[in-house]
Amino acid sequence: MSVTGKTLGAVTQTYPTLQDGDLFFVERASTAGKTTYSELRTELIGDIAKTGVDADVVTGTAGTNGHYATWNGDGDLVGGGGKVGMEFIVTKTASSSAALDFTELDSARYDGYAFQINNLRPVSDGVVPIMRISDDGGASYDSGASDYSWANIVRAENAGSSLLSDGDSAESAIILLNGLNGNAAGEDMSGWVYLINPHTARKTKATWALSATANDGVDTFVTGSGTRKTAQADNAVRFLFNTGNISSGSITMFGLRKA
Repeated sequence: MSVTGKTLGAVTQTYPTLQDGDLFFVERASTAGKTTYSELRTELIGDIAKTGVDADVVTGTAGTNGHYATWNGDGDLVGGGGKVGMEFIVTKTASSSAALDFTELDSARYDGYAFQINNLRPVSDGVVPIMRISDDGGASYDSGASDYSWANIVRAENAGSSLLSDGDSAESAIILLNGLNGNAAGEDMSGWVYLINPHTARKTKATWALSATANDGVDTFVTGSGTRKTAQADNAVRFLFNTGNISSGSITMFGLRKA
């Protein structure tokens, strides 16, 4: 591997032909004879990749000769690159919010989505976390009396507590935890919710694994699944409680790249 220093100023620079694995630096500032290099690029001649600064995505199929995978200056992939894997999309933070809505679904890029729930706490005491789905980009969310089905398996931390199961074949929302979430300090909910291939005209399904502290201070663990009972292509998701607002916490959305 070779390393080449390049200084860009008033003089036009001619770049050499790079070989696989070559690195080169581009000068971004020069003061009192001191040069600061804030951009490091690498160019692979087969599957080409460029890093270091914000850039427009080059049209083409990533991973083929002459096409680019592009990252921004923060290191976030903004186009091209490897297709398979989990990719950060957005984080939304609650502050006495009625709901946290996610309309960033992209059928061209993702097969599914993962939502990391971080310390979500309700304003009201003794409420139930729920989820609803939209097929019109979030203009409305399905809430008919029999729009969803769901099933949960729950276990409390208490010694000798029973393994509980519950569910409903006709519900107005997907019930993520059929327990009563508390609103005191430390009584919150965390975990993961997965939305599976919502873009196809089939029944959209979700699965989850959550940990919550109930309004009696008991830690509860739940795994479950739910279904939007109408076969349709869905493109937005809403998280909320069945009563009252979301006091605090956040949800981070990841996309599962198409294989």
